[in-house]
Amino acid sequence: MNRMLLILLLLAAIMVPANVRAEVYQPLSPWNIHYAESACDLKRIFKGASGEIQIQISQAFDLRGASFYLVTKPTTKRRYWEADVVFTIDETGAELKKNAYFLRNRDENLLIWQIYGFDIAFLEDLPDEITLRLNSAKNSEVALRLTGMKSVNEALEQCQRNLYEAFGVDYGQVELLSRLPKPDHSPGRWVTAYDYPTEALRKDLEGTTRFMLLVDREGRTENCVILQSSGHQSLDDQACKLLEKRARFIPALNEKGERVTSTWISAVRWQVPR
Repeated sequence: MNRMLLILLLLAAIMVPANVRAEVYQPLSPWNIHYAESACDLKRIFKGASGEIQIQISQAFDLRGASFYLVTKPTTKRRYWEADVVFTIDETGAELKKNAYFLRNRDENLLIWQIYGFDIAFLEDLPDEITLRLNSAKNSEVALRLTGMKSVNEALEQCQRNLYEAFGVDYGQVELLSRLPKPDHSPGRWVTAYDYPTEALRKDLEGTTRFMLLVDREGRTENCVILQSSGHQSLDDQACKLLEKRARFIPALNEKGERVTSTWISAVRWQVPR
C-alpha cells in the first residue's frame, strides 16, 4: 500500500510543471510623452526573447484615473473578450485588480489590452525601478521592468496641469478637491447617434465638441461651455442642450469632505452612422 502511494506521489510530481515565472521584458526605449489634444500619453517599448511589448498610460482630466494599454502578441485566435487583469509589483507586493478589454488586431497580429479607470495612485511613491506583472485568464503572464518611475509621475502631473490651464481651468483649485465630480451613470448615454441634428446628418457634418460642465453641489449641470468647437454650430448647440438636460453627477468634495461646485471636462465625437 505504501509502495503504491509513493509511486502515485512521484507521478504527480512529474506531471505538475514547476512554477516558472515569466520572462521580464527590459526597456528598449525611454519614456516618451505625447501631449495629445485632450490627454497626456506616456509610451514605452520593451524587448524580450519573444519580441516587443508596448505600454501606454493615458491620463486626461481625471486626477486619479488613467487608461492603461498594453500591446503584445496574441495567445488565442479570439477576436474580442473581457477579463480581469491583476497588476502586481514585485518590490512592494502591491496588487491591483481591474477589468480589461482585449482586442486582437488581425492585420498586424497584435493583442491590445485596454484598461479604463486605472488607478494612477498604484504607480505613485514607488522605487525608481520596479518589476510590474500582469496576469489574466487565457493570457500568459507579462512582466515588465519599469525604470524612471519618478519621472513618470512628474511628467503626467505636469502634462495634466498644462491640459487644465489650456482650457482656462485653475488647476490649483482642482488639486484641492478630495473627489472630482463623477458621472452617476454612463456618459455614453448622454449624447448618442440618435441625437444627431437632422440637418447635420443630411449634410454628413462631423467633428468633436469639447466642453466643460459646471456641476453644482447636488450633482446637477448648471452650465455648458464649449471649449473647442466641432466646426459646426448645430452640433455644438445640440451637445450642450442634451448635456444640460441629461448629465448628472456624484458631486465633488473639498479637502474637508464637503460638497462643492466644480467642473467636468470631456468631449462628444459626432460621427455619422454608416
